[in-house]
Amino acid sequence: MKKYIFAAFLALAGCANYPRNDQAQVIVNTFPAGASITIAGISYESPANRIWDVGSISGQLPLTVTAHWVSGATATQKVILERGKIVSFTIYRPASQGADIDAQYAASLQAGKAASQDVLGMALRSYNDDNAARIKQQNQKTYSPIINCTSVPMGSIISTSCN
Repeated sequence: MKKYIFAAFLALAGCANYPRNDQAQVIVNTFPAGASITIAGISYESPANRIWDVGSISGQLPLTVTAHWVSGATATQKVILERGKIVSFTIYRPASQGADIDAQYAASLQAGKAASQDVLGMALRSYNDDNAARIKQQNQKTYSPIINCTSVPMGSIISTSCN
């Protein structure tokens, strides 16, 4: 039974990522990574993932998608969108001067992502270490000694004495 519930959950979760029937989705990657993307006159960083209401872009079809690399190289691709569909593609940098600049930039982005993950990991470890030290310190606090009390009933009155 649990397998069927999990399968249904995955199916529903997957469906949530698709555009509605009155929308179209474009996912654009670049190679090498790091190019800025211009779609219908709006700039995005790659990878770009955009969903449009088809009616709002009907006058702009096919869409012109242009990748701009840091070296100044550009490449353009025309895309035809269909209602309720996802179009995913990669724009490749043309073979021209400056390819080494774009490759180095893409490598620096990857190194930056790795460094960010390292910094995040170090911060998380530091937080966990600090938290563990704080908990240990709280557990080592000295508490007041245990007080022994004795209660003796005397009719409708209870007399309690502690030492």
